[in-house]
Amino acid sequence: YRLQGMSGLISKPKGRTVMSKPFITDKPDDEKSLAELKRENEYLRAEVAYLKKLDALLKAEEQAGKKQGSSKD
Repeated sequence: YRLQGMSGLISKPKGRTVMSKPFITDKPDDEKSLAELKRENEYLRAEVAYLKKLDALLKAEEQAGKKQGSSKD
């Protein structure tokens, strides 16, 4: 507080920044071009793959935590 005043008391964000959403148009599917649909499809497939990997990682960490916790006697 003495060095930075009130601005020194404000917490700063930590960790990774949140991924921004890609530019997806709000047009109905029948009005989108083939290239737009392919780009959106590719993005959605990548998002699903990312979420599956994240879920698997969290489950693996949970299993490892249960294993370590049960071995303590």
